[in-house]
Amino acid sequence: MRKVMAVLTAGLVSVSVVGQGSARGQDSLRSAKRSPASFRLASMTPVTGYEQMTLTRDKTVYVAPKAALTGGEVTSAKAIQTRKGTDVELTLTDEAAGRFGTLLRRHGVDHLAVFVGGRFVAAGAVAFDAREGLVMISGLSSAQVQRITRLLSGEALVPGGPTMTLIPSRRTLQAGGTLTMDVFVSGVADLRVYQATLDITGGTRGSLSVEDLSIDSERPDYVFHAQPKLDAVDRTGGRMGAVLFSGGVDATSAKYLGTYTLRASDDALGTFSVNVRADGSSSILLTSQNQPIRFGPGPAATISVGTRPRLDPTGE
Repeated sequence: MRKVMAVLTAGLVSVSVVGQGSARGQDSLRSAKRSPASFRLASMTPVTGYEQMTLTRDKTVYVAPKAALTGGEVTSAKAIQTRKGTDVELTLTDEAAGRFGTLLRRHGVDHLAVFVGGRFVAAGAVAFDAREGLVMISGLSSAQVQRITRLLSGEALVPGGPTMTLIPSRRTLQAGGTLTMDVFVSGVADLRVYQATLDITGGTRGSLSVEDLSIDSERPDYVFHAQPKLDAVDRTGGRMGAVLFSGGVDATSAKYLGTYTLRASDDALGTFSVNVRADGSSSILLTSQNQPIRFGPGPAATISVGTRPRLDPTGE
């Protein structure tokens, strides 16, 4: 496998790849403003002026009449693996963060209801970090988390469209061990530039981190196989990417982009969640005309890390 040193070529790729981050972020924001998602303050107990709504037979929620947040005020949304399940983390614009914090203090409620196209689809407990402008919604099902994050990232606007997916070499690991994780892209037309970055969360203790990156451009399923291109990896930033010298290629079926090597720390334990970081700038796809291609991450890869067996000091 040929490993490309970032120090030799990262600068050239950054002109075409990283330099488009702001345009991709603007595109993501524009798509969010068209998002049909909205969020209302809610409570599990009756509140004057709130409407009683039933989500399931055994779950009644009391919901504020007006939206506290809209999809256009969310700059990013991602799933966060916790000890109790998966939460949704929303990053708000500065203006929305200030207003939302005031609303929470004024109403004194601790839940948030999610609406899509005006239809009530989910409700969960809410926590707010005013300093970082982060909203955390917990208590949702995995299907609800996936739907909300994909909707806000723009993937729901292009069903069956471009996707970056991770395929791990294994899903269980001992502390101190390593695994590889291949990145694939699918559902793309006229692709000239790509960049991929991982998002790793979860675990009970310790860490699962990127140890190495590589791009095997000799693989027959490599997206730019046999094409004149420049590829590079950035080990410090955990990024990999490539750009064709000219033109673009189609990748309707899954095509290989690169490989990450992940290592569990010696004290690592628990279930870690790994996915492509689709925040609008860390991972990007561009056409031959340098236009951003909206895409969504595939299902998160879950890696279970256990402790290494202790050696018997007697040697038995």
